[in-house]
Amino acid sequence: MGESSGTVPRNLPVTGWRRNMNLSEMTKKELYRLAVEHNVENRSKMTREELEKALGKAMSDKEAYSSTEQHKAQQAPAAPEKISPPEYPIPDRYQIDTAVLLPINPRKEYVYWEVADNTVNRFRTEHSCPDVSFVLKIFGGDESGAADELASVRVGRYGNWFFDLYVPERLIWAEIGLMDNKGNYFAVAHSRKVRMPSDKISAMIDEETWMTVGEKIEDIYRLSGVNELDSAVPGSVRIFQEVMRFIEKSVSSGETAKREGR
Repeated sequence: MGESSGTVPRNLPVTGWRRNMNLSEMTKKELYRLAVEHNVENRSKMTREELEKALGKAMSDKEAYSSTEQHKAQQAPAAPEKISPPEYPIPDRYQIDTAVLLPINPRKEYVYWEVADNTVNRFRTEHSCPDVSFVLKIFGGDESGAADELASVRVGRYGNWFFDLYVPERLIWAEIGLMDNKGNYFAVAHSRKVRMPSDKISAMIDEETWMTVGEKIEDIYRLSGVNELDSAVPGSVRIFQEVMRFIEKSVSSGETAKREGR
């Protein structure tokens, strides 16, 4: 067969042509070119038969490796699907009749409330009132149980509100209720009674005391190294002066002892 037998046929892909080629029908020159392509070692020193044998082994090994890799790719498990954590958004409402009051300072209060849909529907049915108003009230009282209304405002079915009520040290609480079209008010829920903070400095004094300077000044003075102490309690400046005098005296005595030791 001539040199033209080594060319790739036009009607076959390269891989198919190489798989179906007959090495025994190829010339040494064609075998050598193929050996170059397959990186056969020592190909320049091989005879035609050696080239044919080495090429057969190289092409067989290459095809077996390709089949193995393809099988691995087919058998490889698919990448695990990324699962996003579930979202738990905070709802606007909980469908629970609620009223909560939180004091901020002696002159400001925060209230949030909610009226459940079932409560509203039941009220409309029982009172034959399709139009319902929501009223938020603040009450103040004392230990005797007496109470008076401090504030009242029409609101929505749920929400929050800031009140500017200056009632230091007083018991107050919030209440949410429904009002029919005749002006009749019906309480739904109320908060706990809260005592507002004081607007004055506390009169309570901490009774627990670790140590006072007046009680321990003699011990402090003695431990500092100063033996002389006036009958009157000295000030901090006097103590500092006496301590420095004692330190200077100690240093001078030490220097004298060193000199005498020489």
